[in-house]
Amino acid sequence: VVVDAVRMDGFLEAEFPTATTVAAWLDVEGHTYGVMRGMEGCAGRVKQLHVEEETQEIWPGQKLEPEVLSQAAELGFVLIARGEDAVQRDLIFVERNWYEAHKRTVGRILALARRIGPTASRVAETRCWQRFLGPAAGHLWG
Repeated sequence: VVVDAVRMDGFLEAEFPTATTVAAWLDVEGHTYGVMRGMEGCAGRVKQLHVEEETQEIWPGQKLEPEVLSQAAELGFVLIARGEDAVQRDLIFVERNWYEAHKRTVGRILALARRIGPTASRVAETRCWQRFLGPAAGHLWG
């Protein structure tokens, strides 16, 4: 199967050229690192990044969690939450400067997510981020 691909920075420029605050959720079956490399031109616009990543190789040649964490740090993101699964788990990052300016709100969202449990927390997390980040988050999360 052949799938057309675009860089995230190119996609955001084409589809959301005026959006200054964006949230993204990446579940790209072993290609998180590559997609994040495609964010180099828009990393300052992405304030929240939710990725699914692996700690063991599932797809040949894929980059694993340590490389993704390093790439995220290079792009200016801070890890604020990590799923519990040992092999394939969610990582939630926020842009470093944005995090510093909104620590209290981020803490409240995370506390709410911990209190209401994993299934409900995904719904609540998405809705909280959408309200906090605005229209661009709704477009990217659907």
